Amino acid sequence: MHWKTQSVAPERVVTEARAEAVRVTKPDGTRLVLHQPEIVGDTLFGVRRDVWPRDGRPRPAVALADVRAIAVRRVDAIGTAVVGLGTLALAGVIALGLAWSSRAD
Repeated sequence: MHWKTQSVAPERVVTEARAEAVRVTKPDGTRLVLHQPEIVGDTLFGVRRDVWPRDGRPRPAVALADVRAIAVRRVDAIGTAVVGLGTLALAGVIALGLAWSSRAD
């Protein structure tokens, strides 16, 4: 999986893509991953799994005006296929090696 920066407004990403998590880049370059993103008024709210709600602080929020870039996680289909095929090929080589080594001469 990888983050894919979106070319549309954050409002559209959250409402139309229905992403489970978004990565927000702020004007200072810092990045913040928000799970369960939600827009209320002019603010993007979410949950940071490493912080909230365990420590009692309010949900993290970023003003939409402060969102320099927004990205969503996407599955890399080609990369996943390559890993899957590589795993199958390795399993086949191991099976052939075991069959060859246990063969009675």
